[in-house]
Amino acid sequence: MRMRESNMEERWRERVRDLEGSFTVSRFPEGLHVVLLILYTPLGLFLAFLRTCMSLQVLLLLYIFPEGMLKRFLLRLAFGVLGIIVTADLSNKECNTKLFVGNRLSHLDGLALHLALDCTTVSTGGKGGSLFNHQVLKSESDEDLSAEGKELPEFDENCSVADFTPYAIQPEVMPTNGTCILLPFRDWPFTLDSTVQPLVLTATRPFGTQITTVDSSMMWDLFWMVFSPITFFHVRCGASVLIGGL
Repeated sequence: MRMRESNMEERWRERVRDLEGSFTVSRFPEGLHVVLLILYTPLGLFLAFLRTCMSLQVLLLLYIFPEGMLKRFLLRLAFGVLGIIVTADLSNKECNTKLFVGNRLSHLDGLALHLALDCTTVSTGGKGGSLFNHQVLKSESDEDLSAEGKELPEFDENCSVADFTPYAIQPEVMPTNGTCILLPFRDWPFTLDSTVQPLVLTATRPFGTQITTVDSSMMWDLFWMVFSPITFFHVRCGASVLIGGL
């Protein structure tokens, strides 16, 4: 009996350690990277100021031009100004996919997802916004979110959409570093369509600085993005998954 209790306790300790390892507490690196970051700081602050000024001009142009090749070129230019490099492995992407579901790394994942997939990102609770395709759902509960999501033309059974834009949803309740475990997903995205396509999003940057922390805000994530010399995002698309019971 004591042996069984001891084994159960050890398993719970391992789960707690795994959970703790899934969140980044400090954005700053350790060891030699700290020295490199200190030496880089003056240049980083100047780069942050310069990128902010240039980005405002490019983003104004994004408001003016309609969706199309020119706007996508300007969007890539804006991301380049911000130091964001997005690569993607879309070998498994299917042309009729309406719903992508992926992990959550930071408050700015939508930048990478939109550029890689040309999709509409989603936020809930009436919060969030974007300068490109973004859908804000006002509900909070899974049941209400499911009902609100099914009213979108792409998922409305009574509405036929020939030229649709796929949606990318990150059902984790908060960002993790993506190295240990996934947090439990909210269920409502899986009620929208009978098929979903999973995504794996990873991100790295020089000097060992982290993309986000457990208590970071979107503005702090944005500051560190323009401060850092470059941020690499990689989006990998998995095979489609059929959801049973729909």
